[in-house]
Formats: sequence, C-alpha cells, structure tokens
Amino acid sequence: MTKNPEVTYANQDIIWSKFETIFFTISGLVNYAPVFRDYIYRGLEEFYQDNVFYLELRAMLCPVS
Repeated sequence: MTKNPEVTYANQDIIWSKFETIFFTISGLVNYAPVFRDYIYRGLEEFYQDNVFYLELRAMLCPVS
C-alpha cells in the first residue's frame, strides 16, 4: 500500500520488479504440500461452481515439501 502509486511505481519495470519480489516471497508457502493441495482444490471447486465443463490445467508442478 502506498499513498502515491504514480510516484512509487513510476514505470512498468519497477512494477514488474515488485511483482517478482512478491512471488519470490510467497514461493516457499505455495510449494508447501498442504497449502498447494488446498490451493488446487479451491481452484477446482470454483471452476465447478462456475459450471466450467472443460479445463486444461497448464501449471508447472514444482517439487513440494
């Protein structure tokens, strides 16, 4: 959260750098097996609730701990 996003994130390179930092920070959590399982399950539940009949999941399955 920032008071002046136009100043803090002046260009796309700065925004992308921040975005990558966030993903690096949470990568350990996402690769933790119970969290990853719940994440996938929740996603599939939401597709089911939205009446999605076909899903082609293209996810990189990393080793989980």
